[in-house]
Amino acid sequence: MVRYVGAEDCEPLIELERDYYDQSNFLYLKKTIERDGFKKVYPVRAIFDRRKNKYEIFDGIHRLKVAQTLGIKKIPLEDETALLTREQAIAEGIKANRTHAYYNPMDLARNLAALGKTTSAVRKSKSFGRPESVSLSALAELTGMSEKSVSQYLQLMRLPEDVQTMVGAGKVGFSCALILLRLDKTASKHMIPKLAQEVLREGLSRRELERKVESIRRKGYDDDTKVCVGCRKAFPKEHLSYPCLCPSCVQKLRSGEKLEPSGLGMDARTEAKRDYLRLNALLEERWSKKGKEIPEKAGEYLEKLHSRWKDTTFSENDENSLEEELSEKRGDGHG
Repeated sequence: MVRYVGAEDCEPLIELERDYYDQSNFLYLKKTIERDGFKKVYPVRAIFDRRKNKYEIFDGIHRLKVAQTLGIKKIPLEDETALLTREQAIAEGIKANRTHAYYNPMDLARNLAALGKTTSAVRKSKSFGRPESVSLSALAELTGMSEKSVSQYLQLMRLPEDVQTMVGAGKVGFSCALILLRLDKTASKHMIPKLAQEVLREGLSRRELERKVESIRRKGYDDDTKVCVGCRKAFPKEHLSYPCLCPSCVQKLRSGEKLEPSGLGMDARTEAKRDYLRLNALLEERWSKKGKEIPEKAGEYLEKLHSRWKDTTFSENDENSLEEELSEKRGDGHG
C-alpha cells in the first residue's frame, strides 16, 4: 500500500549507497519532478528500521535525493518491511538499479560485496556462530545475474584503490579493468596502476592492452625496449633501426665513427632489466604460483628495478647509485 511520508524520515539503504551517480539521469529526474511533481504511481520502496526510526530506501534512491534537493516535504512510499528481509531488500535494490538507470561498475561491485556480507551474517546466525561462505550461485540467484557476471564485478574490488577510482570515473572501461586483473595474482601486480595510466594517457584499445598484459604474463615485461647491438644498452622500442641500434650509435655511424661495444658489457639500465626479470621469475615461482602474497619489501624492490629500467631520463649519477644498490642487494641474496 502506497502512502505519503516525510522525506526527512527516509534515507538510502546503506548497503546500496553509491559513489558515482549518473548526473544526466539525476538532472532529468529533477526536471521531471519539478515540472510534474512526485507522482503517486512512482513510489519509492523501503523497509523500516526500528533502531533508526527511519525508512531505508532500496528502490528509488535517485528520486529521494531529487525530492530532498527540491525541498519536497512528502513523498509516496511503499513499505515492504513485512514482505522482505534486509538481505532480500538489498537484492531487490540491485535489480532495480540495473533495470532503471546506468549502474556504475564500481558501485555494483561494492553493492554485491555488501550483499555477500549480509548474507554471510544471516547464515552465520542460523548456523549457531559457525562462519559460512556465500557461493556465487547464491548471489546470482538473489540478484538475477549470471554467476560469471557476479564473479567479474566482485573481482573489481581487488584492483588498487587509484585504479578503482579511475574505473568509477569512467576513465578506464569495465572490459579493460578485467584485462588488468589478469596480473593481480602474479609478480607483475605492481604494473596494474601504470598500465591503467597508459590506457588513460594513450587511449589504448582493449586489444592493445590485452597484448601488453599477455606479454607481461609470459615474460615479466612488455615489448617496449630493445638492446643496442653496438653499445649493449637498453633503449625504447620506438627508436628502432635495423640492425638494432640506439639513437646515439646511429648518430655515430652517420658521423663516420667506429662502433665499439661498451667495456662493461652492459649499462646500469640493462643490468636493472636483467635483475628485474630474475627477481620477477623467482617471486613468480616461489610465491605467486603457490597462491601466496608477495612480501612487501620484495614487491617494492621489484618496482624500483622496473622504474630504473624503464626510466628514459637515466643520468650517469643514477647509473652509479643503482650499480652500488644492485651490488648491495646481490650481496644480500636478492640478485
